[in-house]
Amino acid sequence: MNSPAADERYLDLNTLFESVCHRADHSHTRTVESRDVRLQVSADGADALSVILPGSDRPLAPTHWSFGQLCSLVGAPAGYLRDMPAKLAGINLQYGLAHHRAE
Repeated sequence: MNSPAADERYLDLNTLFESVCHRADHSHTRTVESRDVRLQVSADGADALSVILPGSDRPLAPTHWSFGQLCSLVGAPAGYLRDMPAKLAGINLQYGLAHHRAE
């Protein structure tokens, strides 16, 4: 069974609003060089790809949208890479990020 979408997990608009505000208050934006972004496959055996930003050792799980943005940045077809094993998709994306010229 599928889980409800994130915006359908709240019983009322006030709870949803509080959750969105909390996320916004705890988020930040920064610009990094694409060649400094690292990709890794989960160490726990799951076929999941993680993104590691420069200056951080905390892996981030890319969303469907952000994975598509990474693929678009390097000119790779996101749909094709989504169907690959995470290790192979990570190798291809890492190569693209390392050799990407236009920031």
